[in-house]
Amino acid sequence: MTNGIVAPDVPTLEALIAQVRGVIAARVVLDIHHQIDEIHVVGSPERSAKQTVRDIESALFVQGRIRVNHKKISLVQLLEQTIRPTIERVRLITIVETAGPQWPTHTVTLAIGDRQVRGEYTPSTADITPDQSVALATLNALSQMIVLSNRLELEHIQHQQLGQNEICLALITRIEDDLVENMLGVSIVRKERSTAVARAVLDAVNRRLPYLLGHA
Repeated sequence: MTNGIVAPDVPTLEALIAQVRGVIAARVVLDIHHQIDEIHVVGSPERSAKQTVRDIESALFVQGRIRVNHKKISLVQLLEQTIRPTIERVRLITIVETAGPQWPTHTVTLAIGDRQVRGEYTPSTADITPDQSVALATLNALSQMIVLSNRLELEHIQHQQLGQNEICLALITRIEDDLVENMLGVSIVRKERSTAVARAVLDAVNRRLPYLLGHA
């Protein structure tokens, strides 16, 4: 915080921008006063540059309550031939909670293409929250899809207000030999809290999906 002004949450804003259709990657740069100075975006040519920039402005204002001048948004669109073939994303099918002797078991079913996998998690202590249980069940399902050299671990699940919306943030760690990579996912809480948790986990992982599936 500087002079009473709260600095924007950069990872959250970058995750929000990445959800805009046509955006491949985004980076938010703050100035010395910790306010947005530049937004650099890599996009696909599926949409016009003007429309993509407008959608970014709208997303930041409506969901983040942050008004940004379009002149601060720098958009680079890659040529069709430079973009890798699209890998279908992992889809959330169902989340089922089953009562147990002490704590409920969460079962998450995911799908990619025609293939479905199911992951379960039952807390062993009261310290595991329902949000963490859903996230861990989602990761257990994902572990059946990814290459064996990778391991996914849950670092943190957090809910917070972003403007008028409640969002769920999932911080996932990918471990491969000596490499440790943090991946952040975000999802807006609409109805079921558990659905937002699972979608936030998938949002974090989907950005690395081609590599995790062994297609990179």
